[in-house]
Amino acid sequence: MSLWTLGFVVIGILAPTVFVRNISIFSFTFLLGNLCILTTIVAVSYVFSGKLLVDGVGPDVEWITADYAIMVGFACYAFEGIGVVLPIMQVCECPEKFDGILVAALLTLTTIYIGFGELCYFTLGSGMTQEFITRELDHGSLLVIVLQMIYSLNLLFSYSIAINPANQIIASYLFKSLLNKKDRNNKWERIHWHAVNIQRLFVLLAAVYCAIELSSVLDKFLSLLGAMLCGPLAIMFPALIHLRTTASGVFEKTIDLSCIAASTAVMVFCLSQVAAGS
Repeated sequence: MSLWTLGFVVIGILAPTVFVRNISIFSFTFLLGNLCILTTIVAVSYVFSGKLLVDGVGPDVEWITADYAIMVGFACYAFEGIGVVLPIMQVCECPEKFDGILVAALLTLTTIYIGFGELCYFTLGSGMTQEFITRELDHGSLLVIVLQMIYSLNLLFSYSIAINPANQIIASYLFKSLLNKKDRNNKWERIHWHAVNIQRLFVLLAAVYCAIELSSVLDKFLSLLGAMLCGPLAIMFPALIHLRTTASGVFEKTIDLSCIAASTAVMVFCLSQVAAGS
């Protein structure tokens, strides 16, 4: 099956889900998506741990490699899910406990990111050449086939919640005039409904097109995307908003300015690395 054929299949599956306004109905599928990721991590960790014990450390393991700039961007890309925090909080049964849950989740994810990445690198060393770690496993193994299917299911399960904040922001900019009119006339309300559906469909088409066209340079693209978008979204903008609205003491303002400077430095550094390598 070609990538374009697969892309049309994905569009056919996801298109009906992006039209749904009440994302709380996807909370269960989002949980299934997380379980799919956890299953993949556990299975790959089990295989690589056995390989590391038997074969030892992989070849040419270095503390700083030639592609270290990609790591910087990916560290920022780890925040790509930050956009679903508020939507999840909105459908949470106990919002007052959400702060503690969020801190525990961040600590858990940080541990998993570091531990899993170190395990894979020390196991494969310079032999790690694929964008997806599951491709480093035996392609003829039933386990690999199952893991790839599970990971694909995760993307299908979590897309609707992950893309919802972007859809809402785009719709609020594109159809602001219709949004003001729809409260006064059922006709405008219907027009607004269909316009938003078309906009959401175009976002899905754009996402699938980019995934296909950039599949060969996915690691570099995600690294650049993380530095240019995820870093500011998770670090710069919150610090900037806090600085302009609630920061009172010198210490708080210093922390905010430090976050803004760090995010800006990462953006400039990763962009310069991409320009130098292009």
